[in-house]
Amino acid sequence: MSKAFTAAAIGILVEDGRLSWNTLVRDVLPAFNSSVSQMNEQLTVLDLLSHRSGLAGPNDIWTGSNSVPLLDKSQTVPTFNSFGAVNPFRGQFHYNNWGYAMAGEVIEALSAQSWGTFLEQKLIKPLKMDRSFTTRSAFKNENDVAKPYGALDNASVFPLAEIQMEDGTIMAPAGAVRSTVNDMLKWSAALLSAYKDRLASGQGSTTGSPLKQVPIQLTGHIPMMAPYYLERTYGMVGYEQNCQALWERLAVTGYRERNANSWRRRSGITCDIPSRKHGWIHLFNISPAWKQQCRCCPDKFYSTQRSGRLGRRTSPGNPTGQPKSSRL
Repeated sequence: MSKAFTAAAIGILVEDGRLSWNTLVRDVLPAFNSSVSQMNEQLTVLDLLSHRSGLAGPNDIWTGSNSVPLLDKSQTVPTFNSFGAVNPFRGQFHYNNWGYAMAGEVIEALSAQSWGTFLEQKLIKPLKMDRSFTTRSAFKNENDVAKPYGALDNASVFPLAEIQMEDGTIMAPAGAVRSTVNDMLKWSAALLSAYKDRLASGQGSTTGSPLKQVPIQLTGHIPMMAPYYLERTYGMVGYEQNCQALWERLAVTGYRERNANSWRRRSGITCDIPSRKHGWIHLFNISPAWKQQCRCCPDKFYSTQRSGRLGRRTSPGNPTGQPKSSRL
């Protein structure tokens, strides 16, 4: 979910002429000096966003026990510099949260604002996403905020520590956006509308829409191989082409963004199908989310899941689809 906002922020900067999708990372971040020489000469912003750098990207070196970050944000670029290659450059999909951490550094370097401030001013406020935040302090006085839980093999749940991730901390651009089903439905509607308009007009932007360069963000940029079932190519912002429409029992052209890493403590799935003008939002506060739901006692998790689709909000405990507030 957060990655979608980070890539959309890059799209705004591209539309404003501050950079292109193929701008070299070294041209924006002088401190970038990879231990893999090829990266210094060829790594682009698009490579960061589409998980095709081929570089290692371990998560366990930046977050420690009890969800406390081990690294300061100032260590983002130096740490990324140290990563070696684990796959051929642009030759294989390799999920890497560090690419989005670096994209956040690009946004800050070009905008002279923090990543979170840029998102709030350029995306969150224009879309009137009033319950979406990039800082923990923004909702510290709220009493309607989901808490994270873990699932054991016997289907019991236990509370997890809140991860200390927010604007100004390491890895925030990869997972620090907090939102709600209602707000994410606004995002999905805006995305689908912008996508349709940009394809029809051929322009990079639409008057009144904060979303820019949307077709580029939804274009596949790297093939995906097994075990990514039914996912064939990866664009950016987590959009994977050829989602399966289970209700039709066939694959349709669509786009899905997801963030379900266990270190995040929460996860979200959005599924947008432009050809059908449909969008679904699923937010979970249990880890693993759908994996555990598919394998054991899904009824155990009904109270921890909220989902919705454009025009109607539903959840397992709310099958009639009557509007129901949900916070994440």
